Amino acid sequence: HGSSLLAHGLAGESAAIEAQGTLLAACGCDVFILAETSGAVHGQRHTPLRQRPRLAPGEWPAFGAMLNDIATRLADRGLRLAYHYHLGTVVEDAQDLARLI
Repeated sequence: HGSSLLAHGLAGESAAIEAQGTLLAACGCDVFILAETSGAVHGQRHTPLRQRPRLAPGEWPAFGAMLNDIATRLADRGLRLAYHYHLGTVVEDAQDLARLI
């Protein structure tokens, strides 16, 4: 699922996550894979990857809290949350992963 948590907030993204979770659970899946795609540049051919979105140090805790909330909701449906880092997104490299974790 390409989420837009940073653009829409948890309340704004909840319906899309619920719909995807419902579909995955109905298909017998037990893992929900999520990548944050707000402001992503990987699909913008003329935008350099160095212009990808970034979080300020103080923004990481709130982002992590949203992901924890989603993980809890998904766990109630029998789905585990797996985070997928991706080129051109806010979580792109090892440093971003370390901040997220």
